[in-house]
Amino acid sequence: MINALRHVYGFECYKEDLAFCIIAKSTLLAVYGLTATLFLMGVLAKKLFGALLIDADLRLKPLFCNIAGFAILGATLPYLASGPSATGIVAIAIAWLVGGTLLCGGALLMLASVSRWRVFAQTAGLSFVVVAIAGAATPFVALQLRSHWRGEALADWTFSTVVWIMDFWGQPVVSDAGAKTIGNGTFLINVAPSCSGVEGLAMVTIFTLIYLYLFRSDLRFPRAFIILPIGLCLSWLMNSLRIAVLIQIGISGHPELAVGGFHSHAGWLIFTLLSLTIVLISQALPFFKVEHTTPAKPILPFLDDPAVVQILPFFVFMATALLASTFAEDAATLYPVRAVAMAAVLLLVWPYIRRLAWRIDPTAIAVGVFIAVYWVVFAPDPESAAPYAGFGAALTVLWIASRIVGTTVFVPIIEELFFRGYLLNRLAPKGAPTLHILLAVTVSTAPFAALHGRWIEAAVAGALFAWLRLRRDNLTDAIVAHMIANGLIASWAVYTQNWSAI
Repeated sequence: MINALRHVYGFECYKEDLAFCIIAKSTLLAVYGLTATLFLMGVLAKKLFGALLIDADLRLKPLFCNIAGFAILGATLPYLASGPSATGIVAIAIAWLVGGTLLCGGALLMLASVSRWRVFAQTAGLSFVVVAIAGAATPFVALQLRSHWRGEALADWTFSTVVWIMDFWGQPVVSDAGAKTIGNGTFLINVAPSCSGVEGLAMVTIFTLIYLYLFRSDLRFPRAFIILPIGLCLSWLMNSLRIAVLIQIGISGHPELAVGGFHSHAGWLIFTLLSLTIVLISQALPFFKVEHTTPAKPILPFLDDPAVVQILPFFVFMATALLASTFAEDAATLYPVRAVAMAAVLLLVWPYIRRLAWRIDPTAIAVGVFIAVYWVVFAPDPESAAPYAGFGAALTVLWIASRIVGTTVFVPIIEELFFRGYLLNRLAPKGAPTLHILLAVTVSTAPFAALHGRWIEAAVAGALFAWLRLRRDNLTDAIVAHMIANGLIASWAVYTQNWSAI
């Protein structure tokens, strides 16, 4: 709801000092921590939660509670955005409390009946209450620790390593160990604690531990734990190299690229490469990998494996986006290159795509038109000049053509293969219970929405595409709807020159 205020009404609650906004943001943090903790508890206490959720299903009364809660919350948004009085804020806060209670209560009653919740509370007892409180408080404790932690030692090591790298390259720079600044007369950076690589270390730790758990049957323990310190060392070294490359780009006459592109996205590129390296090395080296004595299942040829066909195009799509954002001041200018990469990977998997049950469905067409209409209605104003500004006539035509084809044809196939083909089917295969299907739609729609700047509108579109995919168990219905929606939006963008709408 806070994001709806920002996207639809332009109300920046995150910049407001209203007690209402502070409470809303704090509640959101608590919900994040509580959700993560309950998920972990569910993994560790499967029997307890299994007994609770044994009859979970989509019921009408809880559904009506959810709808009523959404309606109450949504009805308050225009009044909050108009700048209500103190009395009005109190009334809106009460409405949010009522709406949130109905929303959460309906969700809980879909998961289990009142009697099962009563048995769960008696069985879990005080331990569940303590865990829930700890989970809700965890984000606030983390924020307090972060404000007191500076990581100066790690920043010192990173700074010294960056200076050594620049000296090794023979690049003349001026460095100040006290201020941790390094550069030349035209470009200077500060290696602050936030640049020390601590975020990368945390991400690598989380990824490695999850990987070790998921593939515990394929890895030799305890020697497999060596992967973690190796990954941490590589992460820190690669972060130091990232800073050195950033300085090199900046002092070479491209400060905008260094700060606006490389600095923002190179960290994600490094994390992706490092994660792949950890997986490949641990699976390739006999030192880490267990040799199973039981006969293994026959391995399909790489491009005949449905999972590979559904994931590979999306991996190329995301990798090209990350590379373009890292090495271009305006990533959109490199879209023709990305379009070529997308076309190439789709050609590789074309036999699988061709075998899909392609057909024109009126419902899919109607859904595509509906998505295009509301996407255009809520489109933002143009943020900047067209990406092809300054191109010659030939390059402009090439850019526009590649953008239209990529948006209308390539992207819908790639995204639907992954989100509604692989992810949705993996989470809720054919014949799964209703609750599993609802959770699968939610989980598969969330990253799809996060992939788009306008995530509220994208979440609605993702849910509709999922419904089309499940309606007749046909992926091409979702692809067709996605193509129609993107094609109409791209046509509108060409007509209005508002490329930020795509």
